[in-house]
Amino acid sequence: HRQCARCGPAGGVGALMWRILGRSLILRLVGVSLLLLLIVQLAGFAVVRAGIERNARSQIARQLDVDENVWLRLLEQNAERLRQGSALLAADYGFRSAVHSGDEETIQSVLENHGERIGAAATALLDTNMAYRALTAPSSAQAFIPTLGQVAPQLARSPQGSQIAVVGGVPYQFVMVPMRAPVLMGWVLMGFPLDQALADEMRRLLSVQVALVVQESDGRVTVPVSTLPATLRDQIVAQGGQVGEIDSPDGVLLSRSSPLPSVNGQVQALLLRSVGAVVAPYRQLQLLLAFITAGGVLLFALGSGLMAQRVITPLQSLMRATQRLSRGEYDTPMEHTRRQDEIGRLARSFDRMRVDIGAQQKEIMRLAYWDRLTGLPNRERFRETLVRALEPGAGQAPPVSVLTLDLDRFKHVNDVMGYAFGDRLLQAVAQRMADLVTSPDDMVARLGGNEFAVLLRGAEAPGALAVAQQILTSLEQPLALQDQTVDLSAGIGIACWPGDAEDADMLLSRSEIAMYAAKRKLSGALRYDAAIDSSSAQNLSLLTELRRAVDRNELRLYLQPKVRLHGKRG
Repeated sequence: HRQCARCGPAGGVGALMWRILGRSLILRLVGVSLLLLLIVQLAGFAVVRAGIERNARSQIARQLDVDENVWLRLLEQNAERLRQGSALLAADYGFRSAVHSGDEETIQSVLENHGERIGAAATALLDTNMAYRALTAPSSAQAFIPTLGQVAPQLARSPQGSQIAVVGGVPYQFVMVPMRAPVLMGWVLMGFPLDQALADEMRRLLSVQVALVVQESDGRVTVPVSTLPATLRDQIVAQGGQVGEIDSPDGVLLSRSSPLPSVNGQVQALLLRSVGAVVAPYRQLQLLLAFITAGGVLLFALGSGLMAQRVITPLQSLMRATQRLSRGEYDTPMEHTRRQDEIGRLARSFDRMRVDIGAQQKEIMRLAYWDRLTGLPNRERFRETLVRALEPGAGQAPPVSVLTLDLDRFKHVNDVMGYAFGDRLLQAVAQRMADLVTSPDDMVARLGGNEFAVLLRGAEAPGALAVAQQILTSLEQPLALQDQTVDLSAGIGIACWPGDAEDADMLLSRSEIAMYAAKRKLSGALRYDAAIDSSSAQNLSLLTELRRAVDRNELRLYLQPKVRLHGKRG
C-alpha cells in the first residue's frame, strides 16, 4: 500500500503488471517476444512504406518527363496546324488578288472566315515592312497591335517556328508565313489562344493536371487556364507561380515547370501529378502487411513459434527486396511468391513491381547507349567499349584500330530530299557497315549526325586500311530509296593503338583528325599522321610564341632583298 501511494494510480497499475510478469517466465518471454516482433514488424512496415513513397516519387518524376515532352509536342502540333492554315490562306489566289488590289473589305472578310474555319482567334495581314494592314481579334484589335510589333520580327527570322505572347492576360501562340506572288507581298500571321480546351486535352490524354501561369509585364501573376480547383489556383498565385509541390484534397501534388519563351510577359506550364494516386494501389498491400503483423503477434501470444517464424521470415525478405530495389538491383526474384496466403500475394505484387521497374530501367539504359535511328551503339557506348579494349595496357592487349567515317554531301541530301529520306539513308549505310564488320569482337557505332565509327580489335594499320577500302567499295554501290538513286562517298580516318595514341579519347580524336584530312584531300581513307594534326600541342605552342614575339617586337630581319620594278635587277 505504501508503494502504490508513492507511485500514484498509474504507477500502481505498472507495478502490479510487473509483479504478474515477474511470477511467470512464460508471460515474460511472450512479452519480450511480442515486443521484439512488434519492433521488427514496424521496421519492416516503415521500410516498405518508405520504399513505396520513394519509388512513387521517382515514377512521378519519370511520368512528368513524358508529360512535358507530350505537352511541347502538342504545342508544336498546334503551331503546325496554324502554319498550314496560314500557308493555305497565303496561297489563295483570290486573297492575293484582293491584297494586290487593296480591297480592304475583302481582305478583312477572308481573314475572318479563314481564321474561324481553322480555329485561329487572331488573324492579321502585314505588309512587307511588317506593319499590319488588317486584323481580326476576339476582342479589341488595339490590344493586339503592340504585340504584333514584337512577335512579327521574331517569326520572320524563324518562319518555321512559333512565338507565344501574352495579350490581355491570355497566352497566345502565333505563327507567320510569307505571301509571295512571286515576290514578297506581305505576311499572314495567325494566333491561337492556349485555352482550357488545350489543358483539357492534355488532362484527357495523360491524366495529368495542367496549369498555365502568366506573369504579366507589370508583375501580376494569374492562372488563366487550369484543370485544378479554384482553391489550388489561388495557392499557385499566392506563391508567385513557383510551386514544387502543393497540398490538395487528394494528397500531395508534385509539379514540373515547363517555361514557354514568350513576349509581353512570362508564361510557364505547370504539370502536376498526385503522389497519392501512384501510392494508392499499394495501400492494400500495406494494410495486408499490418494484418500479417497483428497475426504474428497473436501467434506469438499463443506460443506458436513456427507460425511466427513463417510470418517474420517473409517480411524480412520483403524488406531486403525493397532495399535491393532502392539500390537498383532488379535481377533477384522475390521470394515466397509460391505461397497462397496474404504474404504470397504481397510477394507476387512486389515481384511484379520489381519486373516492371527493371524493364523500365533496361529501356532507359538502351536509350542511353544505343542509337534509336540505326539501332547501332552510340558514342558513349563506343567510347566505353574502346576504354575496356585498352584496359590491360601496352604489351598485354592486342592492337586496336579505330575507323571514323563521315558521309560526303549528306547535308545536301537532307536539304533536297528531306530529313525522313536522310534518316533512311543513314539506316541503309549503317546496315552496309554492319554487314561488313561481322566479328563479335568488333563494333560499328553511330557517333552522331552522319558520322560513324568502327572498332577493330587485333587489327593493325594494313588490316584497318583493308576494312576501310571494303567500306568505301560498298558505299560506291548506289542506294535506291523511294525511287531515288543516291551515290555515296565518304572520308575515313584511321588511328591505331598503341602507335597513334595513348588512351581511348586520344585514339578517337586522332581518327577524327585523319577523317577530316581525308575529306579535305578527297583521298577516301587516310591513316593519322602527326603532320596533318594542325591542332597538336607543338603547333599551338609555336603559334602562341609567334604571337607573343610579334607583340614584344622580338622578330629580327636578316635579309631584305631589293628588286627594281623595271628590269627585275637587284
